[in-house]
Parts: sequence; C-alpha cells; structure tokens
Amino acid sequence: MNVNLSKVVREAREKLAAVTADLTELAAVIEDANKHGKPGTEIVGLEEMCDILSVSMTTVRRYHKDGKLEPSYRKGKQIYWLRSELKQVLRNS
Repeated sequence: MNVNLSKVVREAREKLAAVTADLTELAAVIEDANKHGKPGTEIVGLEEMCDILSVSMTTVRRYHKDGKLEPSYRKGKQIYWLRSELKQVLRNS
C-alpha cells in the first residue's frame, strides 16, 4: 500500500511542477508584453484560441502552420496571441 501511495504522491508532484512551470512561462510572456508597451494586454493560449474560433486544436495548429494565425508571442514550444489581434483576425475572416 505504501508503494502505491508514494507513486501517487510522486506523480502528483510531477504534475504540480509541470503546471507551475507553465504558469511561470505564461507570466513571463505577459511581462514581456507589458515591457513592449502593451500594458494590460490579454494573452490567449492555444486552448482558449480553439474556444474563441470554435475549432479543434488541430485546426488552429494547421492555421498556424499555414500562416493564417501568426502568434504574437512564442515561449519555447508554447504560442500565444494578443486578444486585441484576434479580434482583428475574426473581423477580417
């Protein structure tokens, strides 16, 4: 029983570390946006982008690959858009 519990605790710590790293990364992106004269800018990640466009992640990734949705910021493999730029994209489509 203790072996299973320690495995669960270890897995939970790993997941927590991954979430913490993601949040730290997002905070860095927002800080970068604020440094470049865009204070209060709202950053949108991939999942929220899918919700906004009402499409799947595969579709958003394809749009990105095809150059239809260029990200505003890139941090490692993560891509982010400015909400203000998305509104413009939606108006033009």
